[in-house]
Amino acid sequence: MSLETIINAHYEQLSENDLFILRYITNHQQEITNLSISELSALVNSSTASILRLTKKLNFSGYSEFKYYLKQHATTQVQQEEVAFYSLENLSFDIDQTMKAFKNDQYLTDLLALLDQVDTIYAFCVGYGQRLMLKEFARCMLEYKKNVIIISGYQEFEKLSQDMNENDLVFIISQIGETKELKNALQTLKVRGSQTVSITNLTNNELAKLTRWNFYYKNSNIDQETKMNRSSFLTLHLLLHMIFDSFTAYKFKKS
Repeated sequence: MSLETIINAHYEQLSENDLFILRYITNHQQEITNLSISELSALVNSSTASILRLTKKLNFSGYSEFKYYLKQHATTQVQQEEVAFYSLENLSFDIDQTMKAFKNDQYLTDLLALLDQVDTIYAFCVGYGQRLMLKEFARCMLEYKKNVIIISGYQEFEKLSQDMNENDLVFIISQIGETKELKNALQTLKVRGSQTVSITNLTNNELAKLTRWNFYYKNSNIDQETKMNRSSFLTLHLLLHMIFDSFTAYKFKKS
């Protein structure tokens, strides 16, 4: 619990002098952890008895417990700030890598032409987060009267692949690019001449080797044991958004 929350919980019991002392403490929490009650009383021009009464109003046994709380809270806050900074650094890196991979992708021009030509666009994914990103992509593509059919089950994908042909475009989105459950469907798509596009995390993976075109997004927050995503699918959304924006530019130039 933060100091501000504790103060708010006991606000009605606090005098003007209490609030004056707390303003100083709030702005110098790290410093207070190294001060005795006498040193603090001199800094805030108040008696040690007033400070002791204040700590008890805040439901601490005394100044020592209050100072211990401040020290623990300061440590926790530093750790949280370090985690937040690390997460932001990771996210910034992932966004940068996703954009670089997209700009350097040699397949983009061919993909845009194909998006314009195909009769049907299919998109396979596993997982709620990926499906949400695809739904947004599908909504955007409706602007150009392109219907994106989202498939979210292996058996459904395998069954539908038997009816796909060379006039269909198939996006296959996989976090880690595993192909074990997709093997039969991929073989069927190859035989039937369907155009396949893999969208995977920016790593060497089997799925990218088995599809005609490959696009990548970077996600550093993959649990190595569970292979699950520990954060959002922001970079996947970014990649799909860049594909849509590029298609919009392609259509504009063509018109």
